[in-house]
Amino acid sequence: MVKAETTTMEKRVKSQALEKFVHNKRAVFGVIVVLVIALCCLLHDVCKAQFYKVSTRNVKNEETGQWEKKPFYMVEDGRIHILGTDKDGRDNFTRLMYGGRISLFVGIASTIISVLIGVPLGLLAGYYRGIWETIIMRAADIFMSFPSMILILVLVAVFGPSIMNVTIVIGVLGWTSMAKLIYGN
Repeated sequence: MVKAETTTMEKRVKSQALEKFVHNKRAVFGVIVVLVIALCCLLHDVCKAQFYKVSTRNVKNEETGQWEKKPFYMVEDGRIHILGTDKDGRDNFTRLMYGGRISLFVGIASTIISVLIGVPLGLLAGYYRGIWETIIMRAADIFMSFPSMILILVLVAVFGPSIMNVTIVIGVLGWTSMAKLIYGN
C-alpha cells in the first residue's frame, strides 16, 4: 500500500514538473536553442561539403580585369558562408561547429567521468559512515581547496596537451561535487 502511494506521488510530482516546464516559454526556447546548436555540431559532417571550401573574397572581373570585392557571405561558385570567412578564406561557421563538437565531447565525457567516480564514493561515504565517511569527505575537501583551473593547467602541462588529457583531468577533478551531493542525500 505504501509503495503504491509513493509511486503515484512520484508520478504526480514528475507530471507537475513537466507541465510547469512546458508552460515556461523561456525554458522551452532555451532547450530548443541548445538542442539545435548541439545537433548542428554533431551533424555538421552531413553538410560539410556545402559549407567548407577555402575561398577568397577578392574576385577578378573578367570583363574589366579589375579586382572586385564579393559580399563576405558569397563565393564565386554560389556557396553561402553564413558567418563569412576569415582572412584565409575558411568558413567561420564550419570552424565554429568543429570547435563546438570538441566542447561537447569534453563537457559530456568529463561529466561522465565525474559521475563514475563521485557517485560510488558518495554512496560509500553515506552508507558506511565512520572511517569511510571521514576519509572520502576529507579527500573531497582537499580536492576542493585547490584552485581547479591552475591544477588543470599544471596536470595538462605534465601529461601533455591533448583533448583526452584535458577531459580526464577535468573529470577526475570534478568528482567532489557529485560525491558531496550523493553523500548529502
